[in-house]
Amino acid sequence: MHELPATQSLENAPVLTAPDGSAVRPLCHLSGLGSFAHFQLEPGEVAKAISHATVQEIWYIIGGTGRMWRHQEGHEPTTQNLRPSSGFICGPGPGSLSQRLT
Repeated sequence: MHELPATQSLENAPVLTAPDGSAVRPLCHLSGLGSFAHFQLEPGEVAKAISHATVQEIWYIIGGTGRMWRHQEGHEPTTQNLRPSSGFICGPGPGSLSQRLT
């Protein structure tokens, strides 16, 4: 049996604290496949660098500007400038760290 399609508005989603310290509002979840959420940092906030064992993240910036520091094992660390309408992927694996800087 399939799950019923979820409909969740941003303003009605619960506000939780993500492992990196940012505010997160979970929006949709497909068991065993993935999820979609809205993350937010206030001006001047910095999220902790974290590493995922298996999770891959797709990011799309809807407002504000900032920087994302990333390091993948075997590669040089990089810092990516973020602005509205930009998107990127954070991959999993040992030594994969990302940090959002506003």
